[in-house]
Amino acid sequence: MPKFKGTVTAEFIARRDSKAPGFVAGVRGADAEFIEHHQALIDPFQTLYEGYEFDTKHSVLGNIDYKQYSKAGIKLGEYTQQQIRGGKVQYIGVWRWLPNNLWEELHEGKVVQYEILDYIDANKAIEHLDDDNRFPFDIY
Repeated sequence: MPKFKGTVTAEFIARRDSKAPGFVAGVRGADAEFIEHHQALIDPFQTLYEGYEFDTKHSVLGNIDYKQYSKAGIKLGEYTQQQIRGGKVQYIGVWRWLPNNLWEELHEGKVVQYEILDYIDANKAIEHLDDDNRFPFDIY
């Protein structure tokens, strides 16, 4: 499970603040986009996708949509499911904040840590959705 550390930039905060009102979880949901932004910066195989259908384009894996780990299972909303079924998303990148999957609001200059737990085949994730649109993910 690779662990990463990154510094929050002013550019990210400006983007986050403009997008936060559109997220059900507000700033918390918009802060979760840090992972895809950071991965696109540090991974030469990934580029940030500016649309809504997925998060990054990976030159080997295909299109990735990043989702935060939850003990209750990884949530795939209806829109994400449509993108998977439509062939626009190939993998779900499952990640969590470090330490202990705890979120604190991001600000410019803050150093944050996270880990990528796995890249799950998106079609297999869909096959295992429960009634709450979550698929199980056991990291132990």
